[in-house]
Amino acid sequence: QILIFIIWLISAIFLFKNSISGLNIWYFVKFLELAIVAYGTTVSLFSSPLPVSSEVERTREARRRWFLLIFVCLGTLQSVIGLLQFINQSPIGLNLIGEQVIYPNLWGVAKVVSSGTAYIRAYGTFPHPNLLSAFLLTTIFLNIYLLTSITWKKFTFFWLNLALFI
Repeated sequence: QILIFIIWLISAIFLFKNSISGLNIWYFVKFLELAIVAYGTTVSLFSSPLPVSSEVERTREARRRWFLLIFVCLGTLQSVIGLLQFINQSPIGLNLIGEQVIYPNLWGVAKVVSSGTAYIRAYGTFPHPNLLSAFLLTTIFLNIYLLTSITWKKFTFFWLNLALFI
């Protein structure tokens, strides 16, 4: 299936060769990278070959748990960055890792207007607040899944609850 998708993307390049620019090639490479990473993540986390030993299954479950824990940790970090941006109504100085330049008086910055005052929406390190919200929603669902499906030590359980609260 992924091979058909890649062939389709490459054929689309040749169909629209008059409009090929360096920026289009860059976006194509980034989209291809996203497709490969998404496919690889899905296969490594959610596929199970038919005959597996209990050791292989434990290893796969441990890998899945670590992936979800890291995802929740990164989501919590994005949440804290977004809260600081909203409280300060300005970027917090993380432009090296992708933070946008956001101020309430800039044109094109997503804002909420209340009582005549414009407040910027939190961006985190994403290019738009809607992407941040989708990432945080996914983080919340994964955090709830981790809290309800796995028996944790009290220390880890506390941090997962704190991450859900933030």
